[in-house]
Amino acid sequence: MISSYGQASAPTSQGFAEGVSFSVARDFPLGSDGFCWGVELTPLFFVNLTRVDLPGHPRESRFVVAAAPYLAFDAFKKSTVSLRLEVSVGLAWAFSPVPAEGSRFNFLDILGGRVRVRRPHGVSISGGLRRTHLSNLGTVGPDNPGLSFYAGVLVLDVAR
Repeated sequence: MISSYGQASAPTSQGFAEGVSFSVARDFPLGSDGFCWGVELTPLFFVNLTRVDLPGHPRESRFVVAAAPYLAFDAFKKSTVSLRLEVSVGLAWAFSPVPAEGSRFNFLDILGGRVRVRRPHGVSISGGLRRTHLSNLGTVGPDNPGLSFYAGVLVLDVAR
């Protein structure tokens, strides 16, 4: 289970944006060298936008669902404390355009790292940082107002 909270600089019409997400992920090892691939499903990604161009409606909220395959590397995999680096690119669908001048359909890319502490009985806890970018890559209209969130992340891993 993965939870994150972060803030972003937004397009010109929006002075600020923040995002909260809750996800589940599953790793699939790629040999014994620390690499794995996996899938992260995000049933709840909440985006709160501050609109400077709408004085009567200064805050707007958006709900997003997403799915993204990822590639990860665990350094010091056998020790109690390890370092994990992840990169992913996936798809996201919002129930309203994200950002407000954007589109419902977006691509989602994530780059992050975290420190993992293994606990007894197959449980580990990790914390770190993530950069999450939502963008339609110009597929809808000439404008591509993406959002880049810089977030703290907390992960609870339970061995299968």
